[in-house]
Amino acid sequence: VFVLMTVVSMFLIDRIGRKPLLYIGVSIMAISLTVTGVVFTNARYSLSYVQIESTSNIIFQEEMDMNAKLSNHELRVDNIKQKRFLFIKSISPLKNQVFNSETKFFAATRLALNSNSISFEPYKYALLNEGIKISSSMVLIGILGFIAGFSISLGPVMWAILSEIFPNSLRGLAISFVGAVNALASFLVATFFPLQLEKFGSGGTYFTYAGFMYFCLWFVWKYVVETKGKSLEEIEKIFA
Repeated sequence: VFVLMTVVSMFLIDRIGRKPLLYIGVSIMAISLTVTGVVFTNARYSLSYVQIESTSNIIFQEEMDMNAKLSNHELRVDNIKQKRFLFIKSISPLKNQVFNSETKFFAATRLALNSNSISFEPYKYALLNEGIKISSSMVLIGILGFIAGFSISLGPVMWAILSEIFPNSLRGLAISFVGAVNALASFLVATFFPLQLEKFGSGGTYFTYAGFMYFCLWFVWKYVVETKGKSLEEIEKIFA
C-alpha cells in the first residue's frame, strides 16, 4: 500500500498540486484514524472458561516444548503444570465478565494474576488475543487507509514543499534542520505510542492522533502555500 500510493502521488503532485493532495491524503488519514478509534471503542473484552483454558494451553505448552531437552526435564514439567493450574485459578473469577476497554480488561487480569504472585506482562497479549471481540477487518481497513493517505500526502508532498519554500541561501541548512525535527517527532511517536495505549486505551489513542490530523487540515488551509508551477524565485518572493 505504501509503495503503490507513493507512486500514485508521484504522478499527481504536479498535475493537481500540493495542497489538493494534502487535503485528500490528510482527510483520508483523519477519517481512517477516527474509524479505527470508533472500532476499538466499540470492542468488548471477556474470557469464557474455555478461552482461559485455551490461553493457558498455548502459553504453557510453549514452555514445555522449550524445556523438553533440558536437564531435570520432569521436574521442570511439574513446575510448569503447577504454574498453569495457578494461572487458571487466578483468571477464572473473571470468566464471562465483559469489559468495555482494554485498559479495564488489563487492570482486572493484572490484579487477578498479581493476587497469586504471577507476573502479568508475559501473558498480557495472549489474554488480549483470546479475549477481544472486535471487527478486525475494520481495524485493518482503518490502518491501511491511514498508510494510503500518508503515502499520497504528508509522506512525499511534505518533502517536495520543504525543498521549495526555503531561500537558496538557507536551503541546505533548513532541510537538515527539518529532517532532524521530523526524525525527533517520529522518535517521540514511536516511544510514547505504547505508553498511550497503556494509559488511554486504543480508542483514546487513535482519537488523539485523529485530532492531530483534523488540526493538520486546518494548518494546510491556513498556512500552506501552493507551489505547483512556480519557480523558486517566485516562491521566495511570496514568502518575502
